[in-house]
Order: sequence, then structure tokens, then C-alpha cells
Amino acid sequence: MSTQPTSSSKLSFVFALACIFATILLLECPFTLASIKLSGGTQASESEFAGIVSIQYQSAADQAPSHFCGASIVNARYIITAAHCVQGVDISKLVVVAGTSNNNCYKDTSGRCIVRTVSQVVPHPNFDVYSITNDIALVQLSQDLPLVTMSSKVKSFKLESGVVPFGAQLQIAGWGATQNQGSSVNNLQKGQIPLQTTSVCSQKQLTISGPAQMCIGAGGSAQGIDICSGDAGSPAFYLNSRDSNAPVLVGIVSYGPAGCGGNNVGVYANVTNYLPWIRSVTSDVFLSSYTSGSTPIPTPAPSPRPNINTDQCTC
Repeated sequence: MSTQPTSSSKLSFVFALACIFATILLLECPFTLASIKLSGGTQASESEFAGIVSIQYQSAADQAPSHFCGASIVNARYIITAAHCVQGVDISKLVVVAGTSNNNCYKDTSGRCIVRTVSQVVPHPNFDVYSITNDIALVQLSQDLPLVTMSSKVKSFKLESGVVPFGAQLQIAGWGATQNQGSSVNNLQKGQIPLQTTSVCSQKQLTISGPAQMCIGAGGSAQGIDICSGDAGSPAFYLNSRDSNAPVLVGIVSYGPAGCGGNNVGVYANVTNYLPWIRSVTSDVFLSSYTSGSTPIPTPAPSPRPNINTDQCTC
């Protein structure tokens, strides 16, 4: 794993973001947000995390859409993701896939997937791509998700309204590498890592700019589990055992240092800090608060580290 100074890390993120848009628009760059998968995680079962969705980009009607960011369901009409995932993207090309752990739904006729188009993206008004702050956005779907009639396949997250203690174990989940031509073929990967103090991110040359951001990751432990850049917009959450294991959204993957692996940490948008804004856009959300009864799923033994696409972006 390599680290970079704070300003360099942020600048690298900006260049990576430019590369992402070049990839989406020109399909000429081999590296995208989806080119690396969750490191050290295990495969999630079908509909295990029914609140997590895949945001995909379809450049043409006859081409398979490509997964490039994760997101979480907050109600039937809105999902929440990182602002850098959707800022400046042509929403007519966006496809949201829900209801499945395998996001390769192109031309699927089995009914396994629930697919929606996007009618509006609402980045936080203070999102700053250079400082990577307020990296959070709501995405309005063109049609409601069937949260009632298909509750086993799609469920909304509750939103954390309290304070999660440092050291709390949080679930993370995200999709893996797509094919270079845009087909997303991998299943959702899952893992568990702790909420860290800001000093842990500082040691990795990552700046936490106040309570709106969180430091989450192994941070030097031997867990071997880490969210990588391909999982931008994906959730950090816990399952509230006092509420039928309802998933509670705590953070949204924003950015991290170069490389993937068990010693890494990442910067996440702190969902609690944005509750007033979220409710100003869509009031139909449910809240929860962390308690000692909020017990995540036991951490499985790390699986062998997956293959990582090490292609370098030259765009």
C-alpha cells in the first residue's frame, strides 16, 4: 500500500474523477471507479443486503450498462450516494439496479432485477470536488421501488440519528471489478471494519474536515478487509438487532489513499450530519440511533485477496 500527502491525495482524487468521466463519456480509459473490488471481503448472498443498489452508466441502448458506483435506498423514490459519482453525469444515461446481489442485469428476463432510470440528481449544495467535502447526493428515481410488494428484494435503510462510538464494527458492501467494456459481472462483496478516530486517518495522510466526515477502516489491524475506489457511494452501516436487524446507514464511501488492503482506512460522509438536508429533499425517511444492542453480523475469516486491476489511467 502506498500513501500520499494530503494535498496530493486529494489532487489524485480529482484526476481520478476526471478519468472516470473520460471513461464514461469516451470509453477510452481502462481504469474506472468499478475496476477494483472490496479487498478481503466475502460474497454476499442473493438479496442479503436488499437496501444496496448499483448505479450504472449505459452509453447506448444496445450496450450493456457499466456499474460505476454504489448507493443505498432511503425510500421508494430516492437513493443516496457520493456526490462525485453523479455530479455532471448525463442522467439520461444512468440506470439503477436493485433487488439483486449480482448487478449484471442487462437483458435479464427472469425478474431477478429491479431496474429504474433517473429523473434527477441532487448533490449537496456545498459539495467541493477539490477538498472532497460534502460528498453526498440524493438521486431521484423515475419510478418508485416496490418496497412493500417486494420487500424481500428491496428495503430502505434507516438513517443514523445519534452518535456511533469509535471502535464500533460497521458493515461495508460493494460491487467488484467490471469488465473493461462496461459489463458488471461480479457479485456483491461484504465485510466488517471499525469506526476509527480522526487520528487514524491523519496517520494515513487523510484529512477529516469536521463532523461531516468519518474515518472508517482496519487502520493497521490484521482484518484484511477494505473498501476500494470501485465502491464509491456504497454504504457503511450496522444491523440493529433490537429492530429485527433493520439496516441503519452510518456513512457513505467518499475517498481513501492509493491502494487496497487491510491496513487502509477511508473517508466517509457522515450521514447523521446531513439529516436536515436529506429531509429537506425528501421527508419520507426513517431514523434510528445506535445502541449497545446494535450488533453487526460476526466478521467472517478474510477470504483470499481478490485480483486487482492494476491498469494505470493515462487519460
